[in-house]
Amino acid sequence: MLEVIRKERSISVEGPRSDKVPQMIREYHARVAAAMEKTLNESKNLIFDVATHYYAAGTRWARQAAETCIKAANISRDVFEFERALMLIEMAEECVEVADLDMDLSEQKLLIECDMAHVRGQSNIETTQQAVKELTDNPDYSLDTYIAVARLCYEARGHDQKMCQECIRIGKEVEECADSPLHKAQAYQFIGLGHLGLIGLEPKEECVKEAENNLREALKCAEQNTDNDIQARRLLGRVVNSLAEFLSYGTDDNKIEAEQLFNKSLAIREDPKIGDLPGLARAHGGWGRLALAKKPPDLDNAYNHFKADLDICLQIGDAGGEAMMYSLLGRCDKLKGGNFDRAVDYYYKSWDKSASLPNKLYAGAGLLECLSRADRIDELHIKGQDILELIRESNQIPSDCAEEILDALKICQEQAGSEKWYEQLKQQITNISNQSKK
Repeated sequence: MLEVIRKERSISVEGPRSDKVPQMIREYHARVAAAMEKTLNESKNLIFDVATHYYAAGTRWARQAAETCIKAANISRDVFEFERALMLIEMAEECVEVADLDMDLSEQKLLIECDMAHVRGQSNIETTQQAVKELTDNPDYSLDTYIAVARLCYEARGHDQKMCQECIRIGKEVEECADSPLHKAQAYQFIGLGHLGLIGLEPKEECVKEAENNLREALKCAEQNTDNDIQARRLLGRVVNSLAEFLSYGTDDNKIEAEQLFNKSLAIREDPKIGDLPGLARAHGGWGRLALAKKPPDLDNAYNHFKADLDICLQIGDAGGEAMMYSLLGRCDKLKGGNFDRAVDYYYKSWDKSASLPNKLYAGAGLLECLSRADRIDELHIKGQDILELIRESNQIPSDCAEEILDALKICQEQAGSEKWYEQLKQQITNISNQSKK
């Protein structure tokens, strides 16, 4: 009945601020919302319809609308539907404003934005700095929000390595006032990751020592939980994975331990009840990198884990992870040899998807080598010029990316050594590297 009336009068769902909706329609929305609310135990997904109907029921029902919109936003956030979550928070804000309710939804919005940046690999320096400022201005925010901002700082290290100092600072604040092993574990985790991210700015030996000590302390805290609930298991998977990734770059004994930890992380996260798809993707990606680093590389195992990571990235909309996995899949094909055309396809996809300079340059280095080996010379010249223009525009290049590109240039020297872009690219990399050493 309600939908028929709305259709006949050409009325869309509008919130309490609108004066275009007849009171009769408002009352029907309220009745439908109240009736559906009684059946939420049977189907939690009805919360979205309940929120929408209360929102459309007008000022009289604004409190119920705000409360159900917040609940629906939290559910959307849990299943990575971030645009929907933000829309629901905006609906709740309208209800709060119209009914003059004592609710501040700033923290809810910040948590959604932090999670969205984390899941989709879209952290940037402006968003991160704004999140740090908001946290500083609101010291009474929950520890979960502190942790979300610490994570955002760590993930912004590719834009500004000094954000890892903020990650450590926030982690220490959480550690000082944490009242549970779970919060302690997360505090130590991000203190450790922050130190790891400072390598290059601070002495490597000191950073590595602090990183390992804190990550192992995080694991001890995460394993203290005896309730075995979903939240605790999810955290244990994250901490295990962080320590595994750290150890995978260490000694042979470290790598053996890392392999065991990656298997443990996967076992936790493959449980559908855990619902940590971003974490499962990272576990596959970490395992793949470990397999790739073996001597000789375990290319089939690496490829399978990178492909599993990619599939999840596509599912949850993680563009940064997607770009990285395309590049690593291309690397597997490149190292196998004999399928350089497929490697080129992967590297092109990585180049197109990459938003960060390092990811783009890694893909570019792979393209230079594989286009050369596939004898696709015209494309080689075009991409060489693209890389030159990218480096000129940014006037920076991470040292490991510089090494990758210089190695690729040696391989394609025969086909491109006489080209103008070739010498200019080599010179540009040399100039920037020399400036960074001063």
